[in-house]
Amino acid sequence: MNTLFIGQNKITLQTIDSTNNYAAKLIKVSYVPDGTVIMAQTQTQGRGQRSNVWHSEPHMNLLCSFILQPKTLGTDKSFYMSAMSALAAKEAIQEVSPQSDVKIKWPNDIILNDKKVGGILIENSVVKGLIKFGIIGIGVNVNQSEFSFSRATSIRNETNKVMDSDFLLKIISEKLEKWYLILLREGYHDIITAYNKTLWKRDLENKIDMEGKSLVVTSLSVREDGSISFSHKGSLKTASFSEAQISYE
Repeated sequence: MNTLFIGQNKITLQTIDSTNNYAAKLIKVSYVPDGTVIMAQTQTQGRGQRSNVWHSEPHMNLLCSFILQPKTLGTDKSFYMSAMSALAAKEAIQEVSPQSDVKIKWPNDIILNDKKVGGILIENSVVKGLIKFGIIGIGVNVNQSEFSFSRATSIRNETNKVMDSDFLLKIISEKLEKWYLILLREGYHDIITAYNKTLWKRDLENKIDMEGKSLVVTSLSVREDGSISFSHKGSLKTASFSEAQISYE
């Protein structure tokens, strides 16, 4: 693996409830090198954002969690952990499927040809206002061909090629290390700028579910605190992740 530290310490599991759960338990009981990755062939209780369940066929997809130790990163910058992880996954998928259109759907779904191919779940351990450990859970549909969600896809479905999940993990590790080092150098502007450039449907009409209503909006942009701004009926509005959700319609 062509990295300094991310992915160099790799734990491979056959079956686990959740790689994020395993990572959280691991950091409580032992020393864990920065950049450790846990990879599972099967998850029985995979989780996504908003308490959603992440379903994955056994041995078909990439299911992993990275353990990072930013130490000096304050909780006010926690969105950058999410943004740089989404950028890493997006760039890796773009590299292995260069003819495809790969974007980030706010806050951290990965979109391949307008369908969801992956998602990220960040869980931070905080001490005195600083992120001591960041657990970066990444799930990517690699070789699975059928999905219960009509807007889901896989790299295989979009490229007609079977892919080795270990190879994709290698590429994600390299991209994640690149963005993590930028984050540690306080390259916040570089991260948010890159994130907004690859935002799904940034300049197109969208539907946002907010306050029990479906709003037709345009001009999406994500702010440094992770909230999203958009234009609705000529007015500029903002909303946090807990307040709004971008529709797949």
